[in-house]
Parts: sequence; C-alpha cells; structure tokens
Amino acid sequence: MFATSSSSQDIAVIGAGVTGLTAALALQMAGYRVTLLDRHPFPTENTSAIAGGMLAPFSECELLPSDYVRAGLRGIELWKVLLGDAYPDCLFENGSLVVCAPEYATEFQSFANSLGDDTNAWQFVHADTIKTLEPHLAQSFDSGVLLPREAHLVPDKTLKALFEAFQDLDGKFRVRSADPAQLAQEYDRVIDCRGFVPGIDQDLFAVQGEIVIIHCPHVHLQRPLRIIRPDTPFYIVPRPGGEFAIGATAIAHADETEWRVRVSSAMTLLKFATDIVPAFYDARIVALHSGLRAAYPSLLPEIRSEADGRILRLNGLYRHGYLLSPVMAACVVNLIRGEPDSYAKLFTGLLNVPPIRLPEEAGGSVSIQ
Repeated sequence: MFATSSSSQDIAVIGAGVTGLTAALALQMAGYRVTLLDRHPFPTENTSAIAGGMLAPFSECELLPSDYVRAGLRGIELWKVLLGDAYPDCLFENGSLVVCAPEYATEFQSFANSLGDDTNAWQFVHADTIKTLEPHLAQSFDSGVLLPREAHLVPDKTLKALFEAFQDLDGKFRVRSADPAQLAQEYDRVIDCRGFVPGIDQDLFAVQGEIVIIHCPHVHLQRPLRIIRPDTPFYIVPRPGGEFAIGATAIAHADETEWRVRVSSAMTLLKFATDIVPAFYDARIVALHSGLRAAYPSLLPEIRSEADGRILRLNGLYRHGYLLSPVMAACVVNLIRGEPDSYAKLFTGLLNVPPIRLPEEAGGSVSIQ
C-alpha cells in the first residue's frame, strides 16, 4: 500500500494539516526522505484541527460522484494503515445515521434515491429502530437511513497520531514559512498542502466553516447524526469525554481576515442541536471555531503539477479532507514512483463535473452543511 522502496529523493511537504500530514507520512513510509514544513509549531490551529472528522462518503453522495464515494471507502481503509496501532483510539466504525422531520419527506426521499441500490451500504430504519440505535434523539423522527460502512475520526488525536508516526519514522519537521518555488531549489520534490492561500491559485476560493463544541456527559450518541433539511442540513458528531461537535456552516467568499464565529451561526447550530437532542439544553459550550476550507468550483479536490512535476499542489478538499486525503496521499506516492493509480483520474480536474454554487456572505445567508 505504502510499501518501502529504496529512494534517494528528498521531498518537502508544506502544511501540517490533514492533507500535509497524510502525504508526509505516506511518503516517509514509502522510503523517501521527507521534511514537513509549517509556519506554526505543531499542533497547529488550522482548519483540520477544528473539523467534524466524519468519514461519510454515502452521506455526501449528493455532492460526490460515485467514483469519489468508492474512493472515500478506500480512504477509510487507508486510515487504518496510516494510524497503525493508534487507530482504535482515533477511528470509530459505528456508521452514521441520517434522519429527517416528516415535513421534509421530499428532500429525504431525494437523498435516499441518490444512494443507489447497494443494500449493503445503507438501510431504511423507522422510529422504533431509530430509538433503539440512538435513545437520546427527539421522538419526532419517523424514518431514517443507517449507513453502516461510514465512520468518524477524532481530529486532534488523529493529527497527533499522524505527526508522531511521521517522526517515529525519522521524518523531519521544520517551523518556517515556505515558498514552493524556492523549496524546489532545495528538494527533489515539493508537495504543497497549505489549503487556501490568497493569490496562489485563481481557481481556488475559501469557504468559511463554523462549528460549536459542547460538553454533555449524560448524553450518549453511538455515531454521527446528519439531519436532512431543504436549506440547512447539519451534523452532530460524538467525541470522547462527553463532547459533541455541531456543524458546520459553509459560506463562500467570506472575509478571509475574519475568523470569529457569527452569533447568528452559533444560535442556529445550537437551536438545531437542542431540537434534535433535547438533553443538550443542559450542555456547556466548550468552544466556537471558525476556519477557511479551500474549494474549487466543482467542490472536488485536485492534484496540480508545476515545474515539470517537481511541485505538486494538493488542494480543494473542501469538506472532504479527512475522507479523501489518504487517497490523495497514495496517489502522490504512486505519481512520484511513476506507477499507475486507479484513483488518480479523480484528482486531475478534467472530469465533467459542473460548478456548484454556495451561499455567499454578501447575501447574508448562512447554509449549514
């Protein structure tokens, strides 16, 4: 998978988010001499650190073409390889549950139709089963979809495990700002995983995401919940220690200098959460986070090559960073080796996928994604 081969290549990876860490570790496992660079000491407070951590390819099937759903399933398996002995503490394979209030039955049916006919991937569940699966949910959900092959990660533990595994394999970490073109004079290859940086790619834009972390130890959820609505689908992800991540907004072309969470966003997220799990009224707010996610118009990631392939830019993962970054990392290893990769075509940017428009800040609307 990331089998070691003898190589004399020195490779620089820029960015210690989930994309950079998976790429750096995969390359180090494959036998390359890798230096990971970030302008901040680890752990960095980047968008990866505040993500929901869901590995939910089927839940995203209305945005992800079927080939990417399959790639996402591959990504879940690759996480076990990358995390090694740490994966039981980081990765939870309890599936996910998608529910919908009766008044949004049309939207729910549209979502169910997009899942296809693979009955091993999902199953309809009704009120009694929902109550058995998640007793703390409100009583208003008559039907749902259980997605048993989905999973979720704990972001901070996962990033720490990746970083430690990289260092255990003698990977080097440097705290410094880095320019890919300059690094290309020092290293054989440069892998740019910085996410959204103004001016580096005219096709790339920033999508602001806001998330609320709460603590409510007397509530127990076994798996992430995703709520289908016509305008504001959102999720609740359980974390260790009685914490829950509630998110997340998606606002395109937001102010790139403003990282604070909007009051309207926090109120919307908390209202949805307490409507779904009434016991959350007694919860305590642990943190409000905001970050910028990089996206291309198709909302699909790409690997772009420059300087005759010596610089590779991995970007545009939008809200699929944890799901697809291991697959991109494997592609990078195979690209550098000159070997074929069955998923490489997904990251060329050449697939005929139409642009998807997200709400923008100027319109004053907030879409929960």
